[in-house]
Amino acid sequence: MNSRNLMLSVLWESCIRGAATLCLCLSAGVTLHAQGVVKGTVIGPMRNLLVGAEVSIVEAGFKAEVGPTGTFLFTSVVPGTYTISARAIGYKPYTTVRLIGGEDTVSLEIHLAPFGQVLPSLEVRGESVSPVPPKLLAWHRRKEIGQGVFMDSVFLRQQEHNRLPDVLARVSTVRAVRFADGRGRAIATARGRTSLSRRGGPGREIPNACYMAVFLDGALIYKTGSFASPPNLDDFPVQQIAAIEIYRSPAQMPPELNVTGADCGAVAIWTR
Repeated sequence: MNSRNLMLSVLWESCIRGAATLCLCLSAGVTLHAQGVVKGTVIGPMRNLLVGAEVSIVEAGFKAEVGPTGTFLFTSVVPGTYTISARAIGYKPYTTVRLIGGEDTVSLEIHLAPFGQVLPSLEVRGESVSPVPPKLLAWHRRKEIGQGVFMDSVFLRQQEHNRLPDVLARVSTVRAVRFADGRGRAIATARGRTSLSRRGGPGREIPNACYMAVFLDGALIYKTGSFASPPNLDDFPVQQIAAIEIYRSPAQMPPELNVTGADCGAVAIWTR
């Protein structure tokens, strides 16, 4: 081969290599710039940035957590149609469908709404309850236990036309005993025991009358078997009484009212 043909051959090979290099460069450029970008923010109803929210491009399998600035960024997204979702604890999930083209930058401002929990309507019926006076708290507690007979203010307001011994005598095995001198009545149970109606003289015994211990606002004012006369319960106006509790035997009585010798039971009167 002469020198002229050799030179032509070298020039031809150089052109071929240059063309190939140009094609590769053009091809690489197309690949590099034909991918899209998705970026944006996730905010709440008060335009607060929802840091920690999760954003996904579902079909591409991309996921990102919103950072401290409240933004997210996806790069190298191949052109196509994608489902973009966002979620955060306490908020309703968000979903949108976007077309992402080559060299596109899609900017999103995603708004998440809080969950609104709707509860079924609730109708409440009941009677109004007055505050319990402090001194009747123990009375209410013992009433819940149910040992004994309890008369509340509602019942007593209906009995204001009666005398207290007559109200108490409504309880079975409890009876009002009139003193021998006719001046008042005490409350007693029939326990097969003889008790004096008024101390101080013969002939004033009432057979089978076992006088009950009497408490007034928590204080013991008469003890069964005492040498003092039982209190005259006719002197206690029902209008001034807030509550009553009656225990017909020591077995029913709570510890705070179960005094020694109260074998005839007890009645506790609480004033208004």
